[in-house]
Amino acid sequence: MTRSSSRSCSAAPSTTLAFSIALDTFDPEQSRGSVIIQVADTGVFFDELAAGLRAAHGRLPVTGIPRDHPAAAPPGHRRRVQRRRPRRQQLATTPAPGPCATNCAPCRTTTPSGPRSPTSTSPRPPTRTPSARRSRDDLTSGAAASSPWCRSSEEEPVVKHVLIVGGGYAGLYTAWGLQRRLRRGEARVTLVDPRPYMTYQPFLPEVTAGSVEPRHAAVSLRDHLRRTRVVAGQVTRIDHASRTADITTVDGSHWQEHYDELVVTAGAVTRVFPVPGIAEHAIGLKRVEEAVAVRDRILTSFDRAATLPPGPLRRRLITVTVVGGGFTGVEVFGETLSLATALLRRYPEIAREELSFHLVEATGRVLPEVTAGPGRWVVRHLRGRGASVHLDTQVRSAVDGHVVLSDGTEYDSGLIVWAAGNAANPVVATHTDLPLDARGFVTVRADLRVERDGQVVPHAWAAGDNAAVPDLAVGSGRRTVPNAQHAVRQGTLLAANLVATLRGHEPREYVHHSLGVVATLGLGHGIFQWRGIAVRGLLAWLMHRGYHVLAVPSVERKIRVLLGWLAAGAGGRDIVSLADTDTVTRTAARVPAAGDVAA
Repeated sequence: MTRSSSRSCSAAPSTTLAFSIALDTFDPEQSRGSVIIQVADTGVFFDELAAGLRAAHGRLPVTGIPRDHPAAAPPGHRRRVQRRRPRRQQLATTPAPGPCATNCAPCRTTTPSGPRSPTSTSPRPPTRTPSARRSRDDLTSGAAASSPWCRSSEEEPVVKHVLIVGGGYAGLYTAWGLQRRLRRGEARVTLVDPRPYMTYQPFLPEVTAGSVEPRHAAVSLRDHLRRTRVVAGQVTRIDHASRTADITTVDGSHWQEHYDELVVTAGAVTRVFPVPGIAEHAIGLKRVEEAVAVRDRILTSFDRAATLPPGPLRRRLITVTVVGGGFTGVEVFGETLSLATALLRRYPEIAREELSFHLVEATGRVLPEVTAGPGRWVVRHLRGRGASVHLDTQVRSAVDGHVVLSDGTEYDSGLIVWAAGNAANPVVATHTDLPLDARGFVTVRADLRVERDGQVVPHAWAAGDNAAVPDLAVGSGRRTVPNAQHAVRQGTLLAANLVATLRGHEPREYVHHSLGVVATLGLGHGIFQWRGIAVRGLLAWLMHRGYHVLAVPSVERKIRVLLGWLAAGAGGRDIVSLADTDTVTRTAARVPAAGDVAA
């Protein structure tokens, strides 16, 4: 609707003020639309008229008056106009077809050869066209042709949708990097994970011993990804051909999520063998809940054993078996052994000889990431602390807690911890059309783009434990080992590469030279190796703590972990268990079955 009016005043009878109000798609609730004031003679009524318009239409933008006039626009609107100005200047390279039918302000300041120079100060009389007097019906029906210079005819840029599957190391650092690098309106990011936190797994062995509080080993996703949409659910299927993913939440809701870019960082699950009794009695070590369950089982077992006379049942309660001689297995074995040894001072009813700890490894050595010499030292060190280490040995059965080993050893164990390596995530291995290697991991190039038969799969990325990433630092066709060092750095690089491709640049290849390997063997005991240099004992244990307190995400978590260590050093171990002493719940701490999803 376009209205024209003119008024005069007794104080200035020759002063006239012509103005028009264009209500093109004006919404009073959202203050959309524009008010165009064309001044024929700025008399004494100008301030009164501008104030009246603003009182009638709220914060309706006023254009066509000098920018430096105090009534030109409210402060908030002036800032919005200044932000939009570069967009109109970008259109200066496009030939101007002329003013639009609605005679908007940008069109009135446009010459046939382009927009008016921002440096020009010469006044220009307002242009009145017949089309400016069209009725409201013509304007709302689209009968009036629009010019590209009119803001209402500009096409909104398409916002890309990035879907991240999994919130582990790689997923968190990818989302973290994207929200730092992406410009506003450039892309929106969605992260899907069943849990609202990222588990810092190197701290899980210390959680089992009570050296680290369980909450301090978890990093909140929502607290750190303020500009990321976090969905508490599971991705049950990925159809990259149609760029859709099926998502199911814990309450049973299900929908299909469409995306433009896919990032697979779902992580790996615990590798489980078909050993009788393991699924029913063993506890994995991938989650904070599992580490807490291991700690509670040891503490409640000591409480129960202290009330029993010496015998088979009492010995069973304080017998611990750890299956797997990798970093996770050795660390949890050393930490729980240290915890049990310390508990003997609080339980004088139990003798040191009654403790029984067994580490079972199917190969001939432990800690395959270190060389043979430090690996043999670790075995001697654990045996020197009273533990039994079974090399080249497999678990044949664990029915009802009765462990049968391939070397003929049999005994009853009250706690079995399964840490026998990683397996491919079932969603990635069986519920996606992405290319996989023989182990079920996503095949990627060194720049973390998914690859099929030597060709890049468009708009698909993968990193972390579920991706077969070439290790260019080692060469010879090797793949990066699944650890926190690589996952964190791969997530950071993936975010940078994804943003680079969105802006038309080439991605960079992932190359990371190892900083060495370090493992804790219990309070005051550790092992560190970098190339040919090996450090053992207390110094290695301090290096382990120093490295991981720096590596855990966020300053807030670093401070909490340090304060916890200081409190433990001053007051000793906390031996309080909140578990039920009659039935220790293992629902959240069981070994994942083949169909479980761990992100």
